[in-house]
Amino acid sequence: MGIHLKSMTGYGVVRSGTPTSFLEVIVRSVNGRFLESRLHLPRELSVMEADLRKILSHYFSRGSVDLFVSRKARGEKSHLKLHFHEEMARAWLDAAEHLGKMASLRGPLDLNTVLQLPEVVGFEEDQGSLDLEAQALRQLVQQACEACLLERGREGEALHAEMSRLLTQLKQVIQQMSEQSRQINQQLRDKMESRLKVRWAELQLDPQRFQQELAILWDKSDITEELGRLREHLLHYHNLLQSEGSQGKKLDFYTQELLREVNTIGSKSPMAQLTHLVVTAKTEIEKLREQVQNIE
Repeated sequence: MGIHLKSMTGYGVVRSGTPTSFLEVIVRSVNGRFLESRLHLPRELSVMEADLRKILSHYFSRGSVDLFVSRKARGEKSHLKLHFHEEMARAWLDAAEHLGKMASLRGPLDLNTVLQLPEVVGFEEDQGSLDLEAQALRQLVQQACEACLLERGREGEALHAEMSRLLTQLKQVIQQMSEQSRQINQQLRDKMESRLKVRWAELQLDPQRFQQELAILWDKSDITEELGRLREHLLHYHNLLQSEGSQGKKLDFYTQELLREVNTIGSKSPMAQLTHLVVTAKTEIEKLREQVQNIE
């Protein structure tokens, strides 16, 4: 059976040239409870933000994902068009005429002066070239996402191996708990019965009530149900590790459930042998929780 677990840590970078520019795309992802996409785009490509976010959401379901795009225009200007902003030029001329009248100043504005005024003349990217560049960028972002996913997959294999090892150790501890429980159950019951008999004899109470009280005390100390639930949680945990898709949230839930059951065993059992095993189990579960934080 293949390993489907994915880490939330990954990195992918691709570079390519277009007729108008050189592009570099970097996709970097780290841990995160939900999908958070942060785009770092040059001004010329900011109009593509919505399209690029959609691509990222197709590849990633959890984690903080940064997309970095750097663009360097090519030296040749064949893809640029000279643009004369007539309205801006007229606004400058009207302002100059108004200022001349207000300050009683005279003097013509020659063509050379007008052409050098801000935003009167400039270059615009040819729309056809921009469309080609946008298409190339989409492909580069997809390639960078795929490279990042490969890295997340490799990290996932390492996580799978470590978590499988921790699960095996935890199963062994729970098995020891079960064995210890069977060995000390009778000791514990005898101790409870002995103490309760002394008290009951002093108070001269009903023997039937004595058995009821003993059963209540025993139920408060019995950990059979908790051990059963621990085994069920471990089975679900193992199945999730083999499952496809984003399993991080479910694994986090079962990690908390494992810890809850072990804490309950620790609070119910007064025996030193079990207390030591509870501490060991909690240590293994804490290690599992650390690993789960990085699973998609």
